Amino acid sequence: MQSLFEANPTILAALIGALITLTGVIIAGVIQYKTHSNKLKHEAKSADKQQSLNMKKDVYLKAIEELYATQSQLTALGDINLAQENPSHRLNDFFRSIYRVYMVASDETMFATQDFLLKYMKSYFDLLLESSTVQNSLTHKNISEQTYKRYENEVNRLLETIKQLNEENKMTPETWETLTQSLHFNQEQLDVAATNRDLAWKALNENKRDFYIKAYQKHKEHSESFVKVLACIRGEIFISTDIPKHIEQLNENNKKIEQMMTSMFDHIESQENK
Repeated sequence: MQSLFEANPTILAALIGALITLTGVIIAGVIQYKTHSNKLKHEAKSADKQQSLNMKKDVYLKAIEELYATQSQLTALGDINLAQENPSHRLNDFFRSIYRVYMVASDETMFATQDFLLKYMKSYFDLLLESSTVQNSLTHKNISEQTYKRYENEVNRLLETIKQLNEENKMTPETWETLTQSLHFNQEQLDVAATNRDLAWKALNENKRDFYIKAYQKHKEHSESFVKVLACIRGEIFISTDIPKHIEQLNENNKKIEQMMTSMFDHIESQENK
């Protein structure tokens, strides 16, 4: 073989060139393999990251929908019938939405959510106690209406009896005296019942108005913490949020709502006083 190389230097050069080329191919192959392997790992990591982000978005969107819906529960406490409903059941959706957030939240989002949770629960139970005043007014209004209806039915019954006896020529002086006395008594009671019913309605409306104002004030107390929860969630799905700007806008909106509420209640009160 040595003599062959000596006799034909071209073959030697070709073999050396082939070895160099093969070495280059092997090195290039190793580099390409490593590059492709790193690319696959990066793509897999990116895919996992995107999948995780999509899951967060789905969980957060559902949770935010439920959290927004539970905000109306505060004012709705003014209409709850404590004799027929357990008020804690109304918190089921609220707690479910909180648990949804906890499933995927970062520490920052979780701490913001806990702060909102505590403030919301304080508002809820404070207003639950306040709702007893509305409940008492509602009970009094219902009793007043029932009393009014009872005397109204009795007056109508007596008038119908008098009419029927007159038409049949069966009315006697004694019967007339008895019926008219009873009619006079029940008519007086009906007038008293009408006054009490109107007063009960007015008291109920006033207590509801006061409750709604308190509910709105409670809503303001935890609204800023809710904005911070939203900001944290938006940050986790890479949406920037100017928290001071949002809070400033929130306060401006609150002022407008307060003006509308004041105007509405003033109008209702003026109508009641006519």
